[in-house]
Amino acid sequence: LNVFELSQKINDVLTNQNLHQQLVENGFEQVKLFSWDNNAKIAIATFEQFQNKSYPPLSESFYVQWLIEKISCLPSKAADDTDLIGVANAIAQNHPKIRSRQLLIDISGLVIHDHKTGIQRVVRSIVAELIVSPPHGINIELVYANPHNGSIYRYAKKFTQQFLQKSDPNCKDEIITVSSQDIFIGLDLAHRIVLSNQKFYEHLRLIGAKVYFVVYDLLPILRPEVFPTEMQALHSEWMGVIAKLDGLLCISQ
Repeated sequence: LNVFELSQKINDVLTNQNLHQQLVENGFEQVKLFSWDNNAKIAIATFEQFQNKSYPPLSESFYVQWLIEKISCLPSKAADDTDLIGVANAIAQNHPKIRSRQLLIDISGLVIHDHKTGIQRVVRSIVAELIVSPPHGINIELVYANPHNGSIYRYAKKFTQQFLQKSDPNCKDEIITVSSQDIFIGLDLAHRIVLSNQKFYEHLRLIGAKVYFVVYDLLPILRPEVFPTEMQALHSEWMGVIAKLDGLLCISQ
């Protein structure tokens, strides 16, 4: 029965007194035939039969492909582009391709505009060391979010090419894919980008990834008189966001 036919049957039972009475009387007869013991024995026999059968193991890729094929058979009205993108992201996160664990290094400020600050010089030095000598089994990925592009995190492939003094005309800054095994570190200081991505960091933690931020300074909070007027409130709000994540990497006590 489809949804329309099922709703029609329910309507018939509610509006047809004779049909309703027949169902009630039939229900009493069926109750007499019911037995918890018999049903339990049937269920146990079915479970044992299923257990005794040998089924060839199926790979994870089989299930993913099966799911994709089933989704592709849905009528066009069943899901819009937003739904499909959401499902695609869920599949990518729950069934990641076999790859190295990612260490996602947020260098948003450096990518958008390198102000040559002391913090950004430190960021450059750390990035250089990580790229040259990555931890064993870890894939170093520089990432960024641009407030002029929806604040969506992307791989900083173009920046990485430039940083390594290489040139690849085909490289693109694709949207990042994250799985439960990955680690995200906010290495650069970018207040507003962090504030606009609170839900994204929460999402990373929900899927099992770890999120950490580096804290370079508390002076905007402790000595607000030597900073622009809005900096104390901005830095305090930024601290409030990152303090709720998995950990803070502080450069001093």
